[in-house]
Amino acid sequence: MTTEDGTVETLTDVGSLRPYQYCNQELFMDKRFPPLSWRAVRDMTWMDGSQKAYAYLFAWTSLVVAVLVVVAFLYRVYMAFVHPLFFRFYKPPSGKAMDQKFRDVKEISAYVPQIRVSGYAFPFLLCDTKHIDDGYVGWNDPHHGLEKHNLVNEFERILAGMDEGWKVDDSDDRPLFSIVREWE
Repeated sequence: MTTEDGTVETLTDVGSLRPYQYCNQELFMDKRFPPLSWRAVRDMTWMDGSQKAYAYLFAWTSLVVAVLVVVAFLYRVYMAFVHPLFFRFYKPPSGKAMDQKFRDVKEISAYVPQIRVSGYAFPFLLCDTKHIDDGYVGWNDPHHGLEKHNLVNEFERILAGMDEGWKVDDSDDRPLFSIVREWE
C-alpha cells in the first residue's frame, strides 16, 4: 500500500485497519438539535471546514423554519378557536345587486322615526312624511290617514296659534324634526 508521503508499505494484518470512519449524525438523542453552537459542529471531526459551515447555516435555517411552522400552527388554532369567542367576522353578501328597486317591493317598510304613547292606537310620527310613500311607515290609520298622527303638523299649528312675541329664528335652517325622503 502507498501512504500519503509516497512510501510503500506492506500490510500484514488487514483486519485491524478500519477502511471507514464512523459518522455520528444523531442530533436528537444527544439533545444537540439544532446544532447552533460551534461545539456541536466542532465535535463532528469527520467534516471538513466547508461542511461545518454549511451544517451551521442549515441549523439556523432549520430553527427558523421550525419556529415559523409553530407560529403558523398557533395562529391557526387562535383564529379557529379563540378569536371567534371575542370577535365576529363580517361576511359580505355573496349575491349581486338586484334589478328590483326598493319602492317596487310591496311588503317592505322603511325606518320612519315614531314614538308610541300609551292610550293611543297608533304611534306619533316624528318626521315629515310628505316626500315618501305612506306604505313605508309600516301601518296605516284607515279613518284619518297619517297626517293626524304626524307631530310636524301639530308643531306648525302650535306655532301658528302662539303669540307673535315668540318666533322661531328664520335664519336657522336646521330642521326641528327628522327628514325622511325617497329618491328615484
